[in-house]
Amino acid sequence: MSSIYNILLNHRICLAIIAPIFLLLAMCFSAAVANASDEWIYGDSPVAYDLTPCEGTPDISGTNVVWVSGNLNFGHVYYKNLSSPASEQRLSESSNNETQPVISGNLVVWEETYGTTPPYFKVYYKYLDDPGPLPVSDSPFSQRGHDVSGNKIVWSDSRNGNDDIYMFDTTTQQETAVVQKAGNQRAPKIEGDWLIWSEPGYQSGRSNIYAKNIVTGEERQILINTVASIAGISDGQILLLIDAGQNNEIRIYDLTTQVTQTIYSKPDVLLGADIDGDKVIWSSMPEWVGVDVTPGKVYVHDLSKDITLSIDTSVGGLSPRISSNRIVWPDARSQNCEQGRYGDIYSTEFGDLEYALAMKYRPELFFRHDINRDDRNDFEPRTVNLMVDGAEKLVISGGEIIDPSIQDLIDNLGQDNYLDLPGSPGNAFHDYDDDYLAQL
Repeated sequence: MSSIYNILLNHRICLAIIAPIFLLLAMCFSAAVANASDEWIYGDSPVAYDLTPCEGTPDISGTNVVWVSGNLNFGHVYYKNLSSPASEQRLSESSNNETQPVISGNLVVWEETYGTTPPYFKVYYKYLDDPGPLPVSDSPFSQRGHDVSGNKIVWSDSRNGNDDIYMFDTTTQQETAVVQKAGNQRAPKIEGDWLIWSEPGYQSGRSNIYAKNIVTGEERQILINTVASIAGISDGQILLLIDAGQNNEIRIYDLTTQVTQTIYSKPDVLLGADIDGDKVIWSSMPEWVGVDVTPGKVYVHDLSKDITLSIDTSVGGLSPRISSNRIVWPDARSQNCEQGRYGDIYSTEFGDLEYALAMKYRPELFFRHDINRDDRNDFEPRTVNLMVDGAEKLVISGGEIIDPSIQDLIDNLGQDNYLDLPGSPGNAFHDYDDDYLAQL
């Protein structure tokens, strides 16, 4: 828990204090424009500083991040290792439009666009440490909707007059038709031996979702004639975005148990989602306010703890992506993109309980000794451990915990729970002990 003790804030703070007790009830932040010297709460910082155009459609695997830099109509694929001080770099010298990069380990896959009437798409791949890029197929027909897992690349291919799903193994250099039948099979996702894809439903705008084990040949129908899209798959759990009429929903279908659970159901507009292990992330906003504006927020849901937390500094957040404890998303806070849809690619790294505590109990504040001095302000950030040491009680639904500990905070992360500190606005430190006051 040590990193939770030294959280720093570099934001302007606005808050409301209600009642004579020292109780923080509401808070908000006005995030500053990012630069290389900024300090961000819970590690939130730009991935790339050197690029001035719009960045979007990121993906992440481990500490490797890829994205498109350019504008809404033309761009190139870039890469950066978050653990390295080195700047971002382009992955190819192509003069064509490059879109939709995805990454697994150090294998990156993306599409290139040729021509305009109509455009023709071709899928390329490159290992970060090897020469390239190389095409996945010598087929002269369009290749769209690709994905990658390990050494396997899948895509939707129109060589047979309709869209079938093909796979290329970068180790064996073998290309295989894995789903080849009447109709169109599109938007494939792959993890290990499982392939997921979408086919048109019997009503316009609706889809049938299928899963196939590419080793055993077992095939399942996951959804029938539903307004749905496949957001991802991890550990045998398929992440689905559903238009359920009144609400938009995020559902998870477990390939092992064959059980579907709904983890999100609201009328808000969903801007994208991803899954890795027991973490699900998504971006949403209350309503669609225009094609050039995406004032969404990024959220994280821990399936094992059933806790949902917001990345409250995020502005925008189309297509957020997650790998282990790292998240990346396109953020519009710098407002350096004229279209507004993209911006800079931001990242945050978190630990389960540390992240939960930081999000739940920030900003950690105390009153200054002299509240009348304008040069010292009224409030200042403090670390969580000092707040707990000085807290009188943790108020929870149905009761309270006197003299709470850090573990009490971990065990009681209810939405309406809060720390109640002693004192009042007129005499903020009246009941604090000497040890606590000495640290102020």
